[in-house]
Amino acid sequence: MMFKYPIVCCYLLGSMLLATATTQGQSARKSINLDEGWKFHLGHAKDPEKNFKYGGHGAVDAKLSNDGLLTPYAAVLTAGFDDHEWRTLQLPHDWAVELPFVKPAEDELFYAFHGYKPIGLHYPENSVGWYRKTLSLPPEDAHKRHVLQFDGVYRDCKVFVNGDCVGENKSGYNGFALDISNYLYFDKPNIVVVKVDATQYEGWWYEGAGIYRSVRLIQTGGIHVSVNGTYVRSEIENGKVTIHLETTIDNKSFAAAQCEIESKLINREGATVATFSPSKVNLPRSGEIQVQQQLRVSNPHLWSLDDPYLHTIVSIIKKDGRELDRYTTRFGIRAIEARPDGLFINGKYVKVKGFSSHQDHAGVGIAVPDAIHYQRIKWIKEMGGNGYRCHHANSPALLDACDELGVLVLAETRQLGTSPAALKEWEDLILRDRNRPAVFMWCIGNEENVVQQTDRGRRIAQEMVEIQRRLDPTRSVTHGDNSGDSYEGISTVIPVRGFNYNGDYAKYKKEHPEQPQIGTEMPNAPPTGYSYFLADDVNLNTEGRPTAEAWWQAVDKCDWFMGGFAWTAFDYRGEARWPYVISHFGSMDLCGFPKDRYYYYKSWWSSEDVLYIFPHWNWKGLEGQKVKIGCYSNADTVEMLLNGTSLGRKVMPRNGHLEWITEYQPGVLKAIAYRNGRRMEKVIETTDEPQQIVGTPLKRTITADGRDAVIVNFAVKDKVGRMVPDAVNLIHFKVTGDGSILGVGNGNMESVEDEVCLNGDFKRKLFNGKCQIVVRAGKTAGKFAIEASGDGLQTGVCEISEQSNN
Repeated sequence: MMFKYPIVCCYLLGSMLLATATTQGQSARKSINLDEGWKFHLGHAKDPEKNFKYGGHGAVDAKLSNDGLLTPYAAVLTAGFDDHEWRTLQLPHDWAVELPFVKPAEDELFYAFHGYKPIGLHYPENSVGWYRKTLSLPPEDAHKRHVLQFDGVYRDCKVFVNGDCVGENKSGYNGFALDISNYLYFDKPNIVVVKVDATQYEGWWYEGAGIYRSVRLIQTGGIHVSVNGTYVRSEIENGKVTIHLETTIDNKSFAAAQCEIESKLINREGATVATFSPSKVNLPRSGEIQVQQQLRVSNPHLWSLDDPYLHTIVSIIKKDGRELDRYTTRFGIRAIEARPDGLFINGKYVKVKGFSSHQDHAGVGIAVPDAIHYQRIKWIKEMGGNGYRCHHANSPALLDACDELGVLVLAETRQLGTSPAALKEWEDLILRDRNRPAVFMWCIGNEENVVQQTDRGRRIAQEMVEIQRRLDPTRSVTHGDNSGDSYEGISTVIPVRGFNYNGDYAKYKKEHPEQPQIGTEMPNAPPTGYSYFLADDVNLNTEGRPTAEAWWQAVDKCDWFMGGFAWTAFDYRGEARWPYVISHFGSMDLCGFPKDRYYYYKSWWSSEDVLYIFPHWNWKGLEGQKVKIGCYSNADTVEMLLNGTSLGRKVMPRNGHLEWITEYQPGVLKAIAYRNGRRMEKVIETTDEPQQIVGTPLKRTITADGRDAVIVNFAVKDKVGRMVPDAVNLIHFKVTGDGSILGVGNGNMESVEDEVCLNGDFKRKLFNGKCQIVVRAGKTAGKFAIEASGDGLQTGVCEISEQSNN
């Protein structure tokens, strides 16, 4: 069987794995994490005097003024600047989440979109941040090339090394790399300074501020594989794979050279499966050259959603038998086809059961640790989801999680356009992520209302599609279109028609049968799933909005429709009207605590037996009032009992839910269900008052590397050990040992409590009986303890083990 768009996917390993491979190969390549030891201070967006005199008279970015005379640097850029009063911190960092909430005036509704944090045009005192770091390099590194790599900075930033501006970036989402080799000292410390200006917004949601993803220094020799320097394509036919490997080699040795490149295919167990034939390369004295290699493999272990098996490729550049560079990649072999009759992976039909999301999490804002990115994708997978979409370039750590867990990614650029800046973002996204097995399709933009139905939009889209086809012909591309089922502008040239919410899919299919369709953004009606009694939104019909059930029922019956991405997996800051500071569209809240709707998707998307009943049963003072009981389940039948009396047995409709109406009485609510003859039970009870705090780490062991992190959830139990679902107690947290709290949260959309407590007094009220802290590991192997206390409650203590990463 021959696949139309088969692909073998690879991507550059993280810094720790890369450094390990480098050491083994004794090449010049090394990746050094630079997240620790930064100094930070707020500046000012309008007043140079409050911005460390940067931007004022006599202060410039470069060493020479316009008349060619030497001009002094702004002192903040130099080694002699006194920053001892600046705060010392570790990346990732989001200073916006540390700011207080501010209720806006009536004419300042745009703050609703950004989480009511005092940042932006009207708050110049909070909109610029300065970062400084000392970097020492030994004299033996002077002959190497040095690239400073940023995974993400929000937003406009300038980077200085020893006073010189070495580059700038104006995308808040795309990473960037700067060659700083010629600006470094090797006989004294270097000063790296990053000025970040978050005045300008890019989106209409909370976007944070600061160096919110990792930074590293990449060292190589003069001859090396370029950044994002491999591209792998394959042909799969009758169990055999032909791998086409394209490697870009950069020569900055200032001399022509003859070298050889060897590449090995290694399986997950570490064994060499096959070796590419070595290729001789004649390098010019400067510039890049592309090398093509080919390898045939029989019956390889394929990457799939159920079995996300990953291989490794190690490419070695040698000259006269001496190793110059070792570039390690990880990849998954899989074939993908976006066809008019649906999506196919390795020839098997797949329905996309996905979620859109923004990237912020409770307590940390957009400065999400790698381990928390992994946890969030794991939650989506556990819900039965198999897809993820975000409105911009994602964190490499999040994409790693998708590759490892088997979750499809719709990779979207932030800016639709053909300006040099827009095209660079588009190309950089494709070059960085085009080899990841999880990335199954590209997206040129989202809800481009001004141009999406115009000829101007058509022309922009056509050029962006052509660039994508040139850089990655193995995938297709779409656009998040909210113009209904019209066929104008972008939709006339986009290969896959994306639907945001509305549209007559069947009508469009009849009129355009050869154009594949996908739900780029689908409705996830916004009930909180928590604070209600007799709420109309129990049946998920809120404010006349389309519902989760409605979209999935419509899409599930159309095999030719690829599936879709519900808006959203998680609640997120912004897009909320005061007093709400967090949106309510998620199937999980900002902490990742499941809402009722979570169990709708889990019932119909996962293979597990699911039986979930709601609401909780603590409604003191409402005895005798009518209450609507809901049930999400994939059981065949469900019987509901209240205090032993049956409320009736009902048949569960496919892709639906069940409801019963009764008078509220405290006691025991019990559901008995049968699925394929298997009996399931679910019980919820009226509880007593809270008595004891209970902490539950999502991992009991973490790595003592100073970067690993873990979520710890807290709840309270009554005297007989039942969780109290309506508790609102204030909980105080303290860590004993080598660990630190990054932030706190509880999922409450109206909470304006501090999430980051810079004074060390971390505390949070329970919401629906729960709250959460995010804890970062130290560097000492052993254990640390987390103590949670509250007035009138028994203190809860939990321990977390830290293992050495050696």
